[in-house]
Amino acid sequence: MRSMSPRSVRSILAATLAAGVLGATLVSPVGAHVGGTPAHLYEDHLYNRIRGDFFTKQAANNKFVPLRSGSHMGQGGFTNASAQVFSNLSGSPRNLGSVGVTVPPGQTWFAVVEFTAESACSGGTGGHWCVVAVVVDDGAVSVAPNAGGEFAFDSTDNGTETAYSWEGHTMKRTTGMLGPGSHTINFRGWVTSSAVEFWLDDIHVEASYYRCLECV
Repeated sequence: MRSMSPRSVRSILAATLAAGVLGATLVSPVGAHVGGTPAHLYEDHLYNRIRGDFFTKQAANNKFVPLRSGSHMGQGGFTNASAQVFSNLSGSPRNLGSVGVTVPPGQTWFAVVEFTAESACSGGTGGHWCVVAVVVDDGAVSVAPNAGGEFAFDSTDNGTETAYSWEGHTMKRTTGMLGPGSHTINFRGWVTSSAVEFWLDDIHVEASYYRCLECV
């Protein structure tokens, strides 16, 4: 019998995992599908790229549940190729940039945002890390997952990293509901110890906006 490629094995494993958490909504044995259309399975959420359906893992029972469904309305974002070095920032967030969006009257939107950058997180002793967080309307609108300061965009690796330990990192978040009017999505960075230095360069931010069709 011909052996399966690693890609085929991953597809079957993904479908098996998804079948256990989504039941009969998955219909293909060789690729995660929802409602008969291709989907991409991640550790904590499932996104149907064709229909725009989002699922999130429910912490209470470790099951995937519907998050929201929407039609794509547009994109925004920014880049910053200037290196930034933050120090003495423990508990004091630095604004890394923002994107704005205006939702038309009578509509409800949500956004899927991605922050990518080259980073180095160094200094101090013990287990410290460097944080990037997405804050919508100064915290009035939630994001998922809402990890806050517990999300390590980069870390000191228990004090072993240096200012030359450059690495590429990325994070992705889904916002809560954005009602009619203007909204601001901020990206903020800080460190967990004043002895830690956070270096960022080549920032790329992309925000995709969806009109809410079926939202919970």
